[in-house]
Amino acid sequence: MFAAQYGKNDREALVKRAIDNDVKWMRYILNTNQMHTYLTLLNATMKNRGLTE
Repeated sequence: MFAAQYGKNDREALVKRAIDNDVKWMRYILNTNQMHTYLTLLNATMKNRGLTE
C-alpha cells in the first residue's frame, strides 16, 4: 500500500493500526527493560517524523 493514495484521515488510521500491531508484536518478544527502551525510541522517531505532536 502507498500512503499517498489515501486521504489524511485514512493515512492516520493506517499509521495508528501499524504502530498498534508493531507494539503488540514487540511486547510478545521483548522483556520489560527492552520494551521500555523500544517505546522510548519509537516515540522519539514518531515525534521526529511529525507523526505525533
